Amino acid sequence: MALVAIAQLHTTQWDEARGNKSSSQLKRMRTCRDKNCTSGTTRVKIRVMAMRGNVQLEFVSHSYKGFIAANRALWRWLVMDRTWKWTILACAILATIICILNISVAIWATSRKQRTDEGNYVIKSGSCHSVSRSNIIIHLFINILSMLLLASSNFCMQVAIAPTRAEVDLAHARRKWLDIGTPSLGNLRHVSRSRVICWILLSISSIPLHLVYNSTVFATSVVTEYLVTEMDASYLRTGSQTRLENATSLHAGGNFRPGQDPNDITRTFEKILSESISWTNLTVEECAKAYSPSLITSHRTLVLVVEPSTTQRQLPGIWRVVGTPTWMCDDPPDVLAPDRLDANGTPGFPCEPTRAEFGLRTDDQRTPGRTMYCLSEPFEQNCTLEVSLALLITTILANAAKAATMLYLLLVMKATTLANICDALQSFLERAEEHTRGLSAWDAKEIKELWYAPIGNRPAPITWTPRSHRRLNAVSGVRLYVTFSLFFVALASIGVLFGMAVRADAARGVLHKSLSSSGILSKDVFAIIGFEALAGATLSGVVLLVNTPQLVLSTLYFFFNSLCTSFMEAQEWNDLASAHKLLRVSSSVSKASRFWLSLPPLYSISLMVFSAVLHWLVSQAIFMTKIRFLNFAGGPSERFGGGESRPGELLAASYSTGAILLCFLMSFVMVSGLLLVGAQKLRNQMTLVSSCSAAIAAACHYGMNEGDDANDRLDTPSAKPIQWGDAGGYVPLSANAEQTESSQTHVGMIRSLRLSTGNVTPPKNGHLYW
Repeated sequence: MALVAIAQLHTTQWDEARGNKSSSQLKRMRTCRDKNCTSGTTRVKIRVMAMRGNVQLEFVSHSYKGFIAANRALWRWLVMDRTWKWTILACAILATIICILNISVAIWATSRKQRTDEGNYVIKSGSCHSVSRSNIIIHLFINILSMLLLASSNFCMQVAIAPTRAEVDLAHARRKWLDIGTPSLGNLRHVSRSRVICWILLSISSIPLHLVYNSTVFATSVVTEYLVTEMDASYLRTGSQTRLENATSLHAGGNFRPGQDPNDITRTFEKILSESISWTNLTVEECAKAYSPSLITSHRTLVLVVEPSTTQRQLPGIWRVVGTPTWMCDDPPDVLAPDRLDANGTPGFPCEPTRAEFGLRTDDQRTPGRTMYCLSEPFEQNCTLEVSLALLITTILANAAKAATMLYLLLVMKATTLANICDALQSFLERAEEHTRGLSAWDAKEIKELWYAPIGNRPAPITWTPRSHRRLNAVSGVRLYVTFSLFFVALASIGVLFGMAVRADAARGVLHKSLSSSGILSKDVFAIIGFEALAGATLSGVVLLVNTPQLVLSTLYFFFNSLCTSFMEAQEWNDLASAHKLLRVSSSVSKASRFWLSLPPLYSISLMVFSAVLHWLVSQAIFMTKIRFLNFAGGPSERFGGGESRPGELLAASYSTGAILLCFLMSFVMVSGLLLVGAQKLRNQMTLVSSCSAAIAAACHYGMNEGDDANDRLDTPSAKPIQWGDAGGYVPLSANAEQTESSQTHVGMIRSLRLSTGNVTPPKNGHLYW
């Protein structure tokens, strides 16, 4: 049985195409182009396709050993062909693996027995500390996967709108230019419809990933109201025989809600009489500290054991059903109003109690007793980690769409795509682009201004003057202003949010804990944004609220990546003036070929790591959580919640002050780093072509007149080192150019600046160049 393993690659030279073969093997392959040559058990057949620059390798085997050899050859080609097509394939495979991983998580989650009424699946339950740690680790993993998808998508989007040579020629004929090697929305009007569709699909599929991925897993916490009461120590001796005259709802004041079952009061006091002797014994200071948080998770019913009264007092003494520490405060605005929390999650009339005693009430006829110690009922923490199947399915669909689009892009992309500046240089060196002849000494900005002007309006040759450029000069001033303005607005917004978080934490008395080394990355699910504003909020509403910063960050990442890419492209172009260099083209024919576009791996990997960490910090800074409020008897509380559909539950947007601070610091470091990278000087005296296709094409003209340089063209320019500089000679005016008196005076003395394989010198100050 014959096995045919076909490897299609795009090349322009036979021997360079098979760089992993020995010279004798290459010679043998060239003699067998249209014949069959047998060597051992494997016969190699090479056919030349009709399209120039395409080679199809066909390995035909008639034995088991040949089967292995053919597949090894195919695998070697896949590994060694380090082009952007290989990278797109790697991106598609990565997206597919992540999609399979997400599907596996969905299947595993649905196999869990514990399911909530909302359709979520509980994947872990236990202490809040343990659940919080697991939540942090899971979200770090989620943001790593999200960053890999984002980076892969950005790479494919940049390749999708990279123009072909034919598209560039068509644009130049209309006096328009395209961007080469950088992400550019302007190219969308000039590239093929299939690639525009790919770009749109990749963009759209990123939106649900950023809006829901971080919320697929979230923590659920349980807090409780509690009954606090004064009791004379004598009840500990009489136990269940103690008479409780005041244990009725009439003595609870406004803290007893009309919907509360009076029998719950009776049962709670019976529990106090029979079980409180075994509860946790706390000093008044320890008790005040334990019950000072606005939301209680580890304690419930509280007995204040007061000093014996000299007068006959009915038991219990003062008692209330509460949910916040306001019962220890003096003189609230409304003595009968239920204790509540304001929009920042702080008590309506906060105080800083140091002793667990009822506060003085001007309208209360009863005087609080003096507490000797407290008996606190332990409340088992029951935090959970839940997976939202609906959000996870949304993530899977977006992930699958992204992977499928990448595979489709791999099929529709052509080998002639100018993916980076060296691809464009190779193409223009092989075949001149006539609309830019005579403009090699011009910067991209000047060429753009010329093409904006009426046809035929061409100035005289330029006199070279010393130039001091920085990388950021390759980017237009408007683009720099807009991009850095967005960055500074983002930094200012984070600063404002940090100030608001500090103020809210200070009001709750947890600021020191929030900014401590142990608490700076811990998720305080009770640091909630707008208790009452979020009451009854839907899942989609909270998800959009907490994940919108993720989408904003991804948008800023696009601008950041684009700007950094432009800086690196300017550096790569400027390096061509320092020495003869091989072009770093995308095709595998080049010895300098790479699988990256314009951003070197050191920068791209660093940017990916910083971005992943920043996305994770944002997921820690503002996140979705679900809180179940229980009343003092263990049923759903009416204090907060989602109404009749979700009584006693609150989908909340929580924040972390420490994470917000880290977001600000890391964002500041990234923006400062980008400024430093852009401020680096370009050491060589050279034109600035930026990413402008017209300026790039202008630097690739060899001869003096149209058609005169045909013999000087390189068949394979990427195979020979080239350098930019003063190559001598002159370049006359084009036929349609306006000949000024100045230019006619210097005919024969106008020198040429271009790329050459020969010797070149730096531009000379005061010389005329065109």
